[in-house]
Amino acid sequence: MNEKYYNFMKNSLEKLVAIPSVKAAPLPGKPFGEEIDRALNETLALCASMGFTTRSLDGYCGVAEIGEGEDFGILVHLDVVPVGGGWLSDPWTLTERDGKLFGRGTCDDKGPALAALYAVKAILDEGLAPKKKIKFIFGCDEESGWACMKHYEKVEKMPAMGISPDADFPVINCEKGILHLKLTFDKPEGVEVISGGQRPNMVADSCTARLTAGTELETKGVAAHGSTPEKGENAIVKMLGAIAREHDGWTRFYEMFNSHDGEGVGVKLSDKESGNLTMNLGVVASTSDKVSFTIDIRFPITYKKDDIIARVQEKTEALSIEQLEYQAPLYVAEDNELVTALMDAYVHVTGDKKARPITIGGGTYARALPLGVAFGTTFPGEPSVAHMPNEYLSVDSAKKSLEIYYKALKKLCF
Repeated sequence: MNEKYYNFMKNSLEKLVAIPSVKAAPLPGKPFGEEIDRALNETLALCASMGFTTRSLDGYCGVAEIGEGEDFGILVHLDVVPVGGGWLSDPWTLTERDGKLFGRGTCDDKGPALAALYAVKAILDEGLAPKKKIKFIFGCDEESGWACMKHYEKVEKMPAMGISPDADFPVINCEKGILHLKLTFDKPEGVEVISGGQRPNMVADSCTARLTAGTELETKGVAAHGSTPEKGENAIVKMLGAIAREHDGWTRFYEMFNSHDGEGVGVKLSDKESGNLTMNLGVVASTSDKVSFTIDIRFPITYKKDDIIARVQEKTEALSIEQLEYQAPLYVAEDNELVTALMDAYVHVTGDKKARPITIGGGTYARALPLGVAFGTTFPGEPSVAHMPNEYLSVDSAKKSLEIYYKALKKLCF
C-alpha cells in the first residue's frame, strides 16, 4: 500500500488523540459529554470528506456508509478511558518516539478505527465499487457500558456480518464472558474512609484511606486493562494488604482480591476452549458503615453468568451483589468463511503460516454482531498497552495493519 495512506492516518490520529473523549456528564444531544461528541463529529466529518454518507444517532454513536447491497459492519469506538499517572508525554498530544505513536486512544481504539477507514479509502481510490454496503459504526460508550450499541439496536438493524478492529491479530474468534459485580459488606473496624480506582475494567493505579486513628494512607499502582490484570499493579490490593497488617477484620478482603485467578471469590475456573478465568478489583468505596468492591470477571465460555454469581455469593457471603455489566461470551468456528478470509489476509501480509485464531478476555463490539470477530491491531509478541500509561501504536504495526485491512476488506467487500 502507498505510504501516503499511513501519513493520512497519522494526521487524522493526531487530531483525534487531541480530543480527550472520556465519558462525562450528559448534555442535551450529547449523552456522553462534550468531548466524546466532539470526537464523533470530527470523525463523521472526515468520513463525509471521503464520500461516505454519515449520520449521528442522537449522539450515542455515528454511522458512515458507502456502497450498496448487504451490510458489512466495521465497529469501532471513539471513547477512551481516563489517563491516570505515569505518562512520559502529554496523553492528549500524539507523540512519536522510538518508532511508536504515543497517546491515549492510539491503540484503543482511535488508531485501529482509522487504519480500517483508510484501508477502505485506499481501495475506493483505485476506482473499485463496493459489492456490499460498508458500514462503519462509531461507538461512544464502549468503555463504560455499551449504551451506544444498545441505542443503535433500538433505532437501526445491526449488520449481519462484520469485524471489530479493537484487539489483536491474527483473528479473535473467542471472547470470554464479561461480568462486573459490586460486592457490599459491613465495614470492619479500623478504617473511616477508603477510596480507589476509576473503572472496573482498569487496574487501579491509586488508593487512599483514612484510619480511625487519624492516619492517612496512600498507595500507588500501575494501570492496565482489566482483562489482563497481571500486567498492572493494583493499588487497592496493596492498600488492603497494608490495612490488614494492622486490622484483622480486613484480612478477608485482602485474601479475596489479591489474586487474578478468582480463587479468593470462589471462581477459579477454566475450560479447553477459552482458558482461565481472570478477575480484576477495579474500584473500592465506603460509607459510614459499609464498604464495596467492584470486580471485573472474564470467564470461560462454557460457564454461565448465574453460576459465577452464585459461586461468588457462596464464597464471600457478601451482604449484596449488584450486577453492573454483563456481556455474553463469543465464539465463531475457525472454519467459518469470515474467519478464514481474515486469516488469509493476515498470512498474506505477515507470512506467518503457523498463525491460528486466538481467545481473549477483552470484550469487543464483535459481540454486538450476529456474526463478527475482532481483528487487529496488536500483533503476536507485542505488549498489550490498552488502558495503560504511555499507550502507543507502533509505526510498523500501523503500516502492517493498513495493509492487512486493505487485503481483507478488498476480498470481503469489493
